[in-house]
Amino acid sequence: MQPGDATHTEVSADARVGGEFSILMHMPGAPVLHRGTYLEVDRPRRLVFTWRSPFTDDGDTVVTVDFRAADAGTEVAVTHERLPHEAARAAHRGGWTDCLTELAAWVSRG
Repeated sequence: MQPGDATHTEVSADARVGGEFSILMHMPGAPVLHRGTYLEVDRPRRLVFTWRSPFTDDGDTVVTVDFRAADAGTEVAVTHERLPHEAARAAHRGGWTDCLTELAAWVSRG
């Protein structure tokens, strides 16, 4: 799953508290590196991690992903905090929406 114009994505993740991840998205013009550290890993309910990229002005933000049982499967809620300005909020809103839309389509294909 990748947002918008990304042609492909390279991911490395150590999904444990204190573990780090990196996501290199190959976008038209230049690759974009996102990285962070897992703050909370509560399987199967919640992930909390820092998120840093050029779109956060290289400052740490915090992402919380909550998973909740729902009638037809699982509801996923993403909360992204500490984004530095409206442009960053809009860019990340679009990116997370694209990723979740792709995830839903992938899951529905079985």
